[in-house]
Amino acid sequence: MKRILRMLAVVLTVGSFSSFLIAKESEKREERGSMEMCSRMEMKGKKGGHQGRRQDFLTKIICMAEKLGLSEKQIEEIRKIKKEMQHYRIDRKDELSGLKLELSKLEKDEAGSLEEAKTLIFKINEVKAELQFKQFETRRKVLAQLTVEQKAKCKEMKKMKKGKKMQPEKIEGKRKK
Repeated sequence: MKRILRMLAVVLTVGSFSSFLIAKESEKREERGSMEMCSRMEMKGKKGGHQGRRQDFLTKIICMAEKLGLSEKQIEEIRKIKKEMQHYRIDRKDELSGLKLELSKLEKDEAGSLEEAKTLIFKINEVKAELQFKQFETRRKVLAQLTVEQKAKCKEMKKMKKGKKMQPEKIEGKRKK
């Protein structure tokens, strides 16, 4: 039992330290500005771009700031919301990895009770649900920062992007091969 507690303490300590490092790295990236991220977004799909890397909603909004006509105040507020969400996400991901580790140890231990496993599984799903709700809530907070015109422009840009992805001639061409 002492051994398990020591291992759990080590995992939590390492997890906390890694959260700290990730948060610091995130702050450094934010200081450099999101222009680097926006240029990567433009390169997406081109040779040498970052295919498969998905941008989050907050980064997209910041990248489209000029096109949407966001004020400096709006941009700063969105960045503040983004930073708050990043810290929350890091904390929840740490909690999830700790719970998953406990569940993994419990699976290996034949003497582990089913009740403990059930509790851990429910806790893991609860944390995932909290994280998903926070993402939903964050999206709403950001949209609340936009004016009606900016929201309409954002929707229009989204429709245009979807239209580019769904080009019928390319889809048919793939089917014929």
